[in-house]
Amino acid sequence: MYSTVAVAVLVLFGGDTNRVAPVRVHVPHQVKALGQTRVRLNRAYDRLCAPPLDNLDFVLADVSLKMTRRFTNYSGDISGRMIGALNDAQPVLGRHASLLSRLLVELPKYQKRDGHFGADQDLNKLVRIRDMPILWGNGRLLLGLSERCLAHPDPTLLAVARRLGEYVVSTRPYYGKKANFQHVGGVAASGYTTCYPSMIDGLVALGRVTGVQRFDDEARFIAHLSLLDKVFHRHHSHGRLITYRGMLDLDRRTGTHDFVDAVRAGCAEIARHYVFPTGGVPEYFDRAYHRDEGCSEADWIRVNFLLWRATGDTTYLDVAEHVLRNHMLPMQFRHGGFGHRDFASLSVHGKSFPYAAVMPGGADSYWCCSMHCTQLLADTARWAVLPAGRDVYCTWLAESQTTIQVDNHEVIFVVRNPARDTWTVSIQAKAPTAVTLHLRVPGWAHAIRVDGKPVRVNNGWATITRTWNGTTVLAVTLPDELRLAGAYTTETKQNEPVRLFAGPDLFCLPDNSVQDGVLDTERVPVIYLAAHNPTDGVIPVVIVPSSGARQNARLVPMSRRPLGGAHYLFDVRRISGAEFRAMRKTAHAEHAPGQCVEMAFACDDTCDIYLNGTLVHHQLGWQNGDQVIAFSDQPTNVVALVVSSKSQRPGLIGMIRYGSHVLVTQPAAWSAAPVTGQLTTARLATIESAADGTIKLDDLGALGVAPWKYIPGHFLGTGAHWIWPTAGTHDSEQRWLLQLELPSK
Repeated sequence: MYSTVAVAVLVLFGGDTNRVAPVRVHVPHQVKALGQTRVRLNRAYDRLCAPPLDNLDFVLADVSLKMTRRFTNYSGDISGRMIGALNDAQPVLGRHASLLSRLLVELPKYQKRDGHFGADQDLNKLVRIRDMPILWGNGRLLLGLSERCLAHPDPTLLAVARRLGEYVVSTRPYYGKKANFQHVGGVAASGYTTCYPSMIDGLVALGRVTGVQRFDDEARFIAHLSLLDKVFHRHHSHGRLITYRGMLDLDRRTGTHDFVDAVRAGCAEIARHYVFPTGGVPEYFDRAYHRDEGCSEADWIRVNFLLWRATGDTTYLDVAEHVLRNHMLPMQFRHGGFGHRDFASLSVHGKSFPYAAVMPGGADSYWCCSMHCTQLLADTARWAVLPAGRDVYCTWLAESQTTIQVDNHEVIFVVRNPARDTWTVSIQAKAPTAVTLHLRVPGWAHAIRVDGKPVRVNNGWATITRTWNGTTVLAVTLPDELRLAGAYTTETKQNEPVRLFAGPDLFCLPDNSVQDGVLDTERVPVIYLAAHNPTDGVIPVVIVPSSGARQNARLVPMSRRPLGGAHYLFDVRRISGAEFRAMRKTAHAEHAPGQCVEMAFACDDTCDIYLNGTLVHHQLGWQNGDQVIAFSDQPTNVVALVVSSKSQRPGLIGMIRYGSHVLVTQPAAWSAAPVTGQLTTARLATIESAADGTIKLDDLGALGVAPWKYIPGHFLGTGAHWIWPTAGTHDSEQRWLLQLELPSK
């Protein structure tokens, strides 16, 4: 099972050594993000400038060890990723975060004498839970420092990076053993085969900035050693793809082809077995694991882009575009962050299809994904227009303004995407300049028109050779008709669901546009349609549930997916235009979703979240602080939580966003009542009416107090406090209902 473009990709991934010549493009420096690329990147950048990441002590906790927050033991992970993301995003946005300057000044103070950051080590006695996270975090920090020194030479920072690189080299006698594959472990995020190879890309970047071959040699040693691990099942996708990125970086830097075929073969395995219908990949390579990770999606895009550079085959750019447009960007949270989303398996004719729909909410992973995806978005702006001498390649991966030098003449390329099927390319040359412009023709298109005229396509590119002078604007049009694809392949099969595409976009049915009870929680939706092209960017459909009334609805591109869950696998029935119009007349009108209510709570044990008596989320534990999305069209709204805990000092902390209101947990605002017996909707309403404030709530303190410290970091700086009913501190069997009436819109 694999993605829309994977049928063609498998030919490339299959180990054929007849490789197309590498593309010798270089990534330009004078780039500005434009259009939707800029909008999305600005939102991602804003997330890095908001709590908890705007707090320097919080960011540095993984090297200073002065604050207990989540993943403090991954020493250098957040701090290194913040350096990389801000360093890459600031130039293309024209923004500057003072935090980066302060971070670069403070970070060197925490480097150990042997060069590493984090807890003290005894490498003669490797401890997986201590030493693997240190490896991983130091690898992210080495890459961030080296990239910063490449962009902004700094002798002090370079000395820090070199000492860290020398530390990695010095650890070979301890880490560089084949036996570690068996004895240290490998499958999880703190496994040897995840964490040791994560050093490769940082060593390559350090070799590039220093010119010291020893760092390249160490990267090569680790890369060859990592090839011993050929297992994918249950392995960490972020770790495996970072390894592939490092291998391709090493090949390109040294002018070799030692690893490209291994990367292609590994990506073939991923494409065959693990890719979502949206193009993304799961956090762990396991089709029974229903969660993604923003870091992995960014890595999957990057590795495919690098494979295009290494092989010259544009199918890899098709993959990158599909993942970027239909998975990574649609999963961005409203505040700009990225993280984990949960996906549902749905059935058709008794057969289950994993990753068939994305669920509402998710986990905002400020500790990794928000930085990793920000950096990837900044890089897509740089990848929009790529020069190679007199050749210039337009990839359609982003909207940007790119300035390059040709024959000492400045040429400015402005690439915009005003409609799904249309791009404009403005070429501004201050003097006559001969340039061959290559316009990518995606594999799904097979044709391209420039200024209304067809252009010949060769090896995935439409080529225009011209001497450019002054300003020239080209209008590039691609096909926009609807096309059906199978759930994971381009091939449709009888009695299996399909996906609907137009241009590069996968179309989805937003859950908030469907009335309660219309969508079956176990089955793929049945939809009827007559359209052959989108109308005003949407596809009108009629939903036909197994029971109940039909409803009119519209499918929208995943890139425009509103808040909440969405379905993108369908049981499609095509009918004539007349039949469709008649069906729409008898179906219920399109559903208005109402007001969005965003919630995030952390509780010691269990927490069931209700909106107006309807259960919207169940969570266990307090580390993630899941983002929960619900909608209401009621004039009065009540959030109710049924909580329980076996902790000696239980607590609840959280916040609610509703319209212009931001509400947080404070004892005076919430009412409490005990819960006994079976809980039903009617019973919940009864308990709510009894929650009159007679049971007081304790104020246990703001984020940072023991025993929770700063681990659910989402609530830092929000004013939220830990609270709990006074009478419920020690009774492990007691459940409590806490409720809050929301202010009017």
